[in-house]
Amino acid sequence: GDLPYTERGFVYGVVHNPTIDDSKVAASGSGTGDFTASASGLTEGKTYYVRAYVTNKKGTVYGEELTMDYTASKNVVKTLEVTNKNIAAGTATFLGSITSMSDLGYTERGFVYATVHNPTIGDTKAIAEGSGTGEFSATAKQLEEGKIYYIRAYVTNSKETVYGEEIEMDYTAVMPIVKT
Repeated sequence: GDLPYTERGFVYGVVHNPTIDDSKVAASGSGTGDFTASASGLTEGKTYYVRAYVTNKKGTVYGEELTMDYTASKNVVKTLEVTNKNIAAGTATFLGSITSMSDLGYTERGFVYATVHNPTIGDTKAIAEGSGTGEFSATAKQLEEGKIYYIRAYVTNSKETVYGEEIEMDYTAVMPIVKT
């Protein structure tokens, strides 16, 4: 404009067309061109409306409104297979994979299992060590011979628990074959 600006930055809020009376964050610098600023205190799960602004002696002018979905992505977890069934010891190894990590990361990963469909973290758990994406495993203990178990991999963060698809494990011992 003809008069130099005295402040520039961004305004944002949870309602359309935020103004400098709403939340704002000033951007340093002067002149024309791109500018940036970082906002803090945003609430996960909210949708924010954002506009750039400049202020001079004549008033404040706003740029077009952009919508920012501030919802964290979800973890994506798969239940893979059961290996190392040791019926005499009552153990089995469960395998899973985290194929995509949430913006919030995760605080725990592992497997839930029960003798009923769709087990949850309220049922028996086998917690897996480690972090990051990729395959992981955990050993389930105190399994009972002759039972059918339903197993799901899971990932928990501060917002939610996400489960992989359910698999079934027949934990029945196989009788030996004897020839005379």
